[in-house]
Amino acid sequence: MFRSFNFIKESYVADIVSALLTYHGFYQAPNGLNQTSLTGGGALDTSVAQFMIAKEVKDASGNTTSMKWASQQFNQIWDNRAALTYI
Repeated sequence: MFRSFNFIKESYVADIVSALLTYHGFYQAPNGLNQTSLTGGGALDTSVAQFMIAKEVKDASGNTTSMKWASQQFNQIWDNRAALTYI
């Protein structure tokens, strides 16, 4: 299923683990329906369940072979991305 993103209301982080693996994280920006959780220092709190996370796998030629989501909602924790189940 394709899900479009409104980058005015939803923001993005990425973890490029290697040339073959990237995690994509989307969270709602402060102007969205839910306020983004921040740390005491004002940085994005990656330990709070406020992300929709996708795992992208590429082959040696750089072609995406798999793009799977951990959830269809903003209810995942970015810090847990490597341990999540992607379907």
